[in-house]
Amino acid sequence: MLAVLEFFDYVIIAIIVSAFGASAAAVFSAQDKARIARLDAKVDLLLKHAGIEFDPQSTLPEDVRQALGQDDEG
Repeated sequence: MLAVLEFFDYVIIAIIVSAFGASAAAVFSAQDKARIARLDAKVDLLLKHAGIEFDPQSTLPEDVRQALGQDDEG
């Protein structure tokens, strides 16, 4: 049995979605982003010190890598 949503139902859905959206935006504050950036830099230094090369684009298909390379040139 399908029910028809009324205006009040849409209002409640909008309130729920906006509440979850606001909480998701608050998950990563500026301090958290800075902390993640520092951790990323430390991992990069550890990989460099261990002699491990990490290419984040190595798992991308060739056509995607070429498209990314064209964006850098243009």
